[in-house]
Amino acid sequence: MSWDVAASWRELDAAIAETGGSTSDRHVHSTLVFRGLARAAYANTSSLARLSHEHPQLERHLIRNFRKYAHREAPGPTTWDWLSLAQLGERAADLAALDALTRAGGDGGPFALFFEPPSLDERIVNQAAVLSVISDARCQMDAWLEAHPGLWRAWRIPPEVKAEARERLDQANVTERILLPGLDGLAAWLRRYYAPRRIPLGSAGAAAGAMSEDGRDPQAEGAMS
Repeated sequence: MSWDVAASWRELDAAIAETGGSTSDRHVHSTLVFRGLARAAYANTSSLARLSHEHPQLERHLIRNFRKYAHREAPGPTTWDWLSLAQLGERAADLAALDALTRAGGDGGPFALFFEPPSLDERIVNQAAVLSVISDARCQMDAWLEAHPGLWRAWRIPPEVKAEARERLDQANVTERILLPGLDGLAAWLRRYYAPRRIPLGSAGAAAGAMSEDGRDPQAEGAMS
């Protein structure tokens, strides 16, 4: 996967605005969906695929048992409701290799489907969440994107630009407390706020960023810092 490097917040903001610009009068907001990874070397694969190479055979069992043990949550009557709840609770993306999707793909190869989940949780609401499924469970998002180069664009954000972007987002009140409502989001925001400042650029280890007081990398997967 090829990357563009954002040299500044303004450059990144302009590039996103240009890429997500819509030619239709019906669309007020950008038509882009966002997928972020904490490291450029990380693969854009689902948590389920990382769990086991036999994930296509495990999906139906996972969905069935998730519905059985999470029955009291009662998200809604459809499979899509349960998939949305599973994405929220289990952090396992792309759970749906359903027969209907597989048949819809036909001989044209796998296709990706993006949908807005029901408002089951504050996180879905505050993040304006969009979930994705691929019609073939054997196909990962990285492979699908490589086969459709005109539908996506990727940027690598250097540490100094990431710090600038965080300051801009903080000013707009786009923080962990908003995006991750609850105690875990509050703890993540406080950990970032009180962590030692980033080592100045040019110093040894600057590219790796600052470490928090407990020795953990604040930019690790799942962190918002």
